[in-house]
Amino acid sequence: MRTPVLFGLALAQIGLFGTGPGFGQKPSRPEFEVASIKPAALDFATAQRYVTSGITVKIGKEIRGDRVEYIWMSLRQLICDAYDVNPVQLKGPDWLDSKRFDVICKRSEGSRKEDVPGMLQSLLADRFRLATHREVTEQRVSALIVGKNGAKLKETAPELPQTPGDTRQEVMEGRVKGTRQNKDVVNLGMRIGEMTVHSTMKDASKASASVHFEATNVAMARLAELLMRWNAGDGRLVVDATGLEGRYDISLDMPVSQMGGHAIAITAPSSDARESGPAEVASDPGGGSMLLRSLRNLGLDLADRKMPVVKLIIDHVERTPTEN
Repeated sequence: MRTPVLFGLALAQIGLFGTGPGFGQKPSRPEFEVASIKPAALDFATAQRYVTSGITVKIGKEIRGDRVEYIWMSLRQLICDAYDVNPVQLKGPDWLDSKRFDVICKRSEGSRKEDVPGMLQSLLADRFRLATHREVTEQRVSALIVGKNGAKLKETAPELPQTPGDTRQEVMEGRVKGTRQNKDVVNLGMRIGEMTVHSTMKDASKASASVHFEATNVAMARLAELLMRWNAGDGRLVVDATGLEGRYDISLDMPVSQMGGHAIAITAPSSDARESGPAEVASDPGGGSMLLRSLRNLGLDLADRKMPVVKLIIDHVERTPTEN
């Protein structure tokens, strides 16, 4: 059965939001008032069984009031979230994905939501002895651009205020819910940050399995991150070069084979950028793939470019956190 791939897709999506090509950390050292780090309560098989049977599973990051939770997240995901980088910008040991943690924190009084990444940096430094530095290198990237005939995107309509008892948002932020229509169709819904996402796997039990992805309120920077996770950038960093500042309704299709091992194991692609191919030449990393064709149907494309990329280098990190 291929349902683990769809669940892996959900985890890959959750793991990347809150990340981006910048850093934005402050010189001050904000800290959580209280923080607990424990091995993840759920294992993969149990989480997958819950999701595909219609039980809502809480994974990923969630901030509610002064409570901050990072559920079922690897150390790689925690570091990427803390430093606002994509996995391909992080260079560190391979075992960063070997364990998953549940991190429950309380923000200090008077702190802001914007202070949370800095607080997580401090927590990782204290509990995992994390030490890092940054480097800038010139390398090949895949640039998300507007096609020659212009974008064909629909802007997301403003969300109406919810009233008490309104159940339109069936899936809350930080939670994943799946339903199995039959052995060959599995649906998955979630809300990640500003986006509402729905994925459907068709022919789930067959080698020809494909995923139909729909999302609303999608910024182009977020779409670039998704494309990178789905290997549309051929292992390279995918950056937004569209110049589009709105939020849009996105619909894409891809074969399960397009996702490869990235969605299943949630491991980062190689951090070594490929150095072949002329700059500014439109690329076809998927070899005419279903994903690239559906991207072009939106009036978007990928182009090969060379540009400076900031990387976060791990100088030291411990496998196991110190005691709570």
